[in-house]
Amino acid sequence: MAQGSFDSIEITEGLTEYSNRVNLKSVFSQFGEVEVCWVPPPNQRQDVFAFIRFRNRETAAMALQACQNGAVFLDGMFVKARPRQNTGPGSKGLTTKGGGRGGRSRSSSSTPPRLRAMERRRREQRDRRSRSRDRRRRDSRSRRW
Repeated sequence: MAQGSFDSIEITEGLTEYSNRVNLKSVFSQFGEVEVCWVPPPNQRQDVFAFIRFRNRETAAMALQACQNGAVFLDGMFVKARPRQNTGPGSKGLTTKGGGRGGRSRSSSSTPPRLRAMERRRREQRDRRSRSRDRRRRDSRSRRW
Protein backbone atom coordinates (compact mmCIF):
# COMPACT_ATOMS: atom_id res chain seq x y z
CA MET A 1 0.00 0.00 0.00
CA ALA A 2 1.44 3.34 -0.98
CA GLN A 3 2.30 5.74 1.79
CA GLY A 4 -0.52 8.21 2.43
CA SER A 5 -3.26 6.18 0.66
CA PHE A 6 -5.01 5.26 3.92
CA ASP A 7 -6.67 7.31 6.63
CA SER A 8 -6.95 4.62 9.33
CA ILE A 9 -4.50 2.46 11.22
CA GLU A 10 -5.01 -0.72 13.22
CA ILE A 11 -3.29 -1.27 16.52
CA THR A 12 -1.76 -4.73 16.27
CA GLU A 13 0.22 -4.72 19.54
CA GLY A 14 0.51 -2.62 22.68
CA LEU A 15 -3.00 -2.65 24.15
CA THR A 16 -3.23 -3.82 27.74
CA GLU A 17 -6.25 -4.69 29.84
CA TYR A 18 -6.09 -1.12 31.16
CA SER A 19 -6.02 0.54 27.74
CA ASN A 20 -9.11 2.49 26.76
CA ARG A 21 -10.40 4.68 23.96
CA VAL A 22 -9.73 7.97 25.73
CA ASN A 23 -6.05 7.14 26.36
CA LEU A 24 -5.55 5.81 22.83
CA LYS A 25 -7.15 8.88 21.28
CA SER A 26 -5.06 11.26 23.40
CA VAL A 27 -1.84 9.48 22.41
CA PHE A 28 -2.65 9.68 18.69
CA SER A 29 -4.07 13.22 18.80
CA GLN A 30 -0.50 14.50 18.91
CA PHE A 31 -0.24 13.63 15.19
CA GLY A 32 -3.43 15.41 14.14
CA GLU A 33 -7.20 15.33 14.43
CA VAL A 34 -8.64 11.90 15.25
CA GLU A 35 -12.11 11.30 13.78
CA VAL A 36 -12.79 7.84 15.18
CA CYS A 37 -11.06 5.78 17.82
CA TRP A 38 -12.33 2.32 18.71
CA VAL A 39 -10.97 -0.18 21.23
CA PRO A 40 -12.52 -3.65 21.55
CA PRO A 41 -13.74 -4.83 24.94
CA PRO A 42 -11.04 -6.61 26.97
CA ASN A 43 -12.52 -10.05 26.30
CA GLN A 44 -12.27 -9.52 22.50
CA ARG A 45 -8.78 -8.05 22.25
CA GLN A 46 -7.28 -11.42 21.27
CA ASP A 47 -9.64 -11.57 18.26
CA VAL A 48 -10.22 -8.00 17.04
CA PHE A 49 -7.88 -5.04 16.43
CA ALA A 50 -8.40 -1.53 17.76
CA PHE A 51 -8.31 1.23 15.14
CA ILE A 52 -7.93 4.97 14.73
CA ARG A 53 -9.25 6.99 11.79
CA PHE A 54 -7.67 10.37 11.18
CA ARG A 55 -9.09 13.47 9.49
CA ASN A 56 -6.52 13.28 6.69
CA ARG A 57 -4.18 10.72 5.18
CA GLU A 58 -0.95 12.56 5.90
CA THR A 59 -1.70 12.45 9.61
CA ALA A 60 -2.39 8.71 9.44
CA ALA A 61 0.91 8.17 7.61
CA MET A 62 2.83 10.16 10.24
CA ALA A 63 1.23 8.19 13.08
CA LEU A 64 1.98 4.88 11.37
CA GLN A 65 5.60 5.89 10.79
CA ALA A 66 5.97 6.85 14.46
CA CYS A 67 4.55 3.47 15.52
CA GLN A 68 6.94 1.64 13.20
CA ASN A 69 9.86 3.64 14.63
CA GLY A 70 8.89 2.69 18.19
CA ALA A 71 8.07 6.25 19.24
CA VAL A 72 4.49 5.66 20.43
CA PHE A 73 3.73 4.33 23.91
CA LEU A 74 0.40 3.52 25.55
CA ASP A 75 0.20 2.39 29.17
CA GLY A 76 3.95 1.73 29.18
CA MET A 77 3.87 -0.50 26.07
CA PHE A 78 5.21 0.08 22.55
CA VAL A 79 2.32 0.49 20.13
CA LYS A 80 2.64 -1.36 16.83
CA ALA A 81 0.30 -0.54 13.99
CA ARG A 82 -0.42 -1.18 10.33
CA PRO A 83 -2.65 0.48 7.72
CA ARG A 84 -6.28 -0.53 8.06
CA GLN A 85 -7.57 -2.47 5.07
CA ASN A 86 -11.37 -2.73 5.11
CA THR A 87 -12.72 0.79 5.44
CA GLY A 88 -14.94 0.87 2.34
CA PRO A 89 -18.71 1.45 2.33
CA GLY A 90 -20.71 -1.46 3.68
CA SER A 91 -17.80 -2.72 5.72
CA LYS A 92 -18.35 -3.42 9.39
CA GLY A 93 -14.86 -2.05 9.93
CA LEU A 94 -13.66 -4.74 12.33
CA THR A 95 -10.64 -6.72 11.32
CA THR A 96 -10.22 -10.00 13.11
CA LYS A 97 -6.94 -11.62 13.94
CA GLY A 98 -8.05 -14.96 12.51
CA GLY A 99 -7.77 -18.33 14.17
CA GLY A 100 -11.36 -18.70 15.33
CA ARG A 101 -12.13 -20.80 18.33
CA GLY A 102 -13.84 -23.49 16.26
CA GLY A 103 -16.91 -25.35 17.27
CA ARG A 104 -20.46 -24.60 16.36
CA SER A 105 -21.75 -21.06 16.60
CA ARG A 106 -24.99 -20.30 18.40
CA SER A 107 -26.51 -18.73 15.31
CA SER A 108 -26.26 -21.98 13.35
CA SER A 109 -28.45 -23.79 15.87
CA SER A 110 -31.52 -25.56 14.51
CA THR A 111 -33.69 -23.89 17.18
CA PRO A 112 -35.22 -20.62 15.93
CA PRO A 113 -34.02 -17.50 17.79
CA ARG A 114 -37.52 -16.64 19.04
CA LEU A 115 -37.92 -20.07 20.61
CA ARG A 116 -34.45 -19.86 22.19
CA ALA A 117 -35.41 -16.51 23.73
CA MET A 118 -38.63 -17.99 25.16
CA GLU A 119 -36.72 -20.94 26.63
CA ARG A 120 -34.17 -18.59 28.17
CA ARG A 121 -36.93 -16.50 29.79
CA ARG A 122 -38.55 -19.64 31.24
CA ARG A 123 -35.23 -20.75 32.72
CA GLU A 124 -34.66 -17.32 34.23
CA GLN A 125 -38.14 -17.25 35.76
CA ARG A 126 -37.70 -20.75 37.15
CA ASP A 127 -34.37 -19.80 38.70
CA ARG A 128 -35.92 -16.74 40.36
CA ARG A 129 -38.55 -18.75 42.24
CA SER A 130 -37.80 -19.45 45.85
CA ARG A 131 -37.40 -22.99 47.09
CA SER A 132 -39.83 -22.44 49.94
CA ARG A 133 -42.52 -21.50 47.42
CA ASP A 134 -41.85 -24.71 45.51
CA ARG A 135 -42.10 -26.73 48.74
CA ARG A 136 -45.41 -25.07 49.65
CA ARG A 137 -46.80 -25.85 46.22
CA ARG A 138 -45.63 -29.45 46.41
CA ASP A 139 -47.05 -29.95 49.89
CA SER A 140 -50.39 -28.39 49.02
CA ARG A 141 -50.77 -30.69 46.02
CA SER A 142 -50.12 -33.77 48.10
CA ARG A 143 -52.86 -32.80 50.58
CA ARG A 144 -55.49 -32.57 47.87
CA TRP A 145 -55.51 -36.31 47.29
